[in-house]
Amino acid sequence: METSAIDIPQVVSDKWQEITNLLAELVQVPAALIMRIEPPEISVFVASKSQGNPYQPRERACLNTGLYCETVMRTRQFLLVPDARDDDEWRSNPDIKLGMISYLGLPISWPNGIIFGTICVLDHKRNAYREVHHRLLLQLRDAVESDLRSVFLYETRLADEKRVKERLEAQVTERTAELAKINDALSLEVAEHKRAVAALRKSEQRFRDYAETVSDWLWETGPDHRLIRLSEQLATISVGPVLRIGAARWDFATDLEEEPEKWRRHVATLEAHEPFHNFRYRTTRGDGSVLHIAISGKPVFDPEGRFLGYRGITTDVTPAVRAEHAEKALQQAQAELARVARLTTMGELVASIAHEINQPLTGVLANGHAGLQWLNRDKPALDEARNALSCIVSDGTRAGEVIRGLRALAKKSGPELAKLDINDAVREVQALTRSELQRHSVTLHTDLSADDRPVFGDRVQLLQVLLNLIMNGIEAMRAVTGRPKTLAITSEPVEPSGVLVAVEDTGTGLDPATADRIFDPFFTTKSDGLGMGLSICRSIIDAHGGRLWVSPGVLCGTVFRFTLPGVPSV
Repeated sequence: METSAIDIPQVVSDKWQEITNLLAELVQVPAALIMRIEPPEISVFVASKSQGNPYQPRERACLNTGLYCETVMRTRQFLLVPDARDDDEWRSNPDIKLGMISYLGLPISWPNGIIFGTICVLDHKRNAYREVHHRLLLQLRDAVESDLRSVFLYETRLADEKRVKERLEAQVTERTAELAKINDALSLEVAEHKRAVAALRKSEQRFRDYAETVSDWLWETGPDHRLIRLSEQLATISVGPVLRIGAARWDFATDLEEEPEKWRRHVATLEAHEPFHNFRYRTTRGDGSVLHIAISGKPVFDPEGRFLGYRGITTDVTPAVRAEHAEKALQQAQAELARVARLTTMGELVASIAHEINQPLTGVLANGHAGLQWLNRDKPALDEARNALSCIVSDGTRAGEVIRGLRALAKKSGPELAKLDINDAVREVQALTRSELQRHSVTLHTDLSADDRPVFGDRVQLLQVLLNLIMNGIEAMRAVTGRPKTLAITSEPVEPSGVLVAVEDTGTGLDPATADRIFDPFFTTKSDGLGMGLSICRSIIDAHGGRLWVSPGVLCGTVFRFTLPGVPSV
């Protein structure tokens, strides 16, 4: 059968109109379309009645002009174009002239495999479309193809009946003169015709049943928010006995007591007759297993404005929720691993840190005794006593900075993002490692940018990165002889608003055979190393939206550099 000659019944067109209206509403775009190919043109068969939709039903466009839908029909695949203006392949697309710069579409096929057209959504702004939008488009495409299957079967049966009728009429005309002789045969033909008519009526009823079936995942509630219609597909996930007509969704939810505020806000939205999107809650299947559901819905009103209830779509998001839980557990494990790495590094610095704290404490005692002696004179030497007290304050501040740094590195908590100065973090780590540098005869040079560019990050994590890079630099220079052991830390601004920090040593340098594995977990060149320090550092910088890399020094040694983005604008 030639599918291009098949007319789509009005009842199907009306249902498709509802589907496109719902699609535009749920995805929140100005245009949702069902296109039909009519070579050498393609036409807008149904267009959503959403605000800002520039497309009109029956509007036509020539093929071979670079339209989004041409690619969908040719490849028979999903097509996602987040922003045609940024894509050389789509920059000249005709839809851009209508302001439609983003696109998400699927092919629609007749049951015999011939392309009918596409179902798609378009937006006048950049839109990468979420996974739920992909699933929604697939579900609605399936509903449209189900209707096409019914129409195709109906038209095929009509054609068969037409051929039967033509054959009967030819036989009647041909045998009129012999009516008496073929009366018995004619009776059989009439009986066959009646059977064909009955089959046709059965086919028509089947078509009506398909026409009244919306998407597999649609639902409808009445003014009291209780279910009055459910998709048959819900039975395939074994929630039929739980999700039943006449029940409200909180009747079968299992997280009411755990999240009362969430449900209070949802009920308030329903009572206000406002649309809602991606409301998630937990229930159970018929076999008792946990099921996580996400629903979106819009209120329905009659022509007089009376509230009739809600219509919407349901999605099983159980796999996604399980993945989120697994991701949280992984993040907690990574945070604990990073804290263990910090404590390991601090263990290596115990002697140096003790020396670093002991020096100012010794100074405090010496200056305290000296101050008492200046004050106990017959004529107190106030200037000398004042100088001694100033030294005590300075030494106490220095000891306090070391202790604050240790407490920060040892604490167990989640990331705390805040605006901070990376130069202050460099100075803080410098105070912690001063004695370690002296013990290994390493000279530290700093050249910190005077450009006051704050970054947005977790202070403890960035202290850990700096501490690890400094300790690696000291370790790399342990076996160096014949040249100065120098560690240089620099910071400088980078565009558009970030900061670049470099830690350069004059050590033995990178081994070309292992340079590309230096950031791999558990890879180490130290005999007693865990191989996690640089891997954790890169994970921290990546999580901050920056980049960490390594390169050989100009003459010798190694340079580790990392970038951090600036504070985001509000």
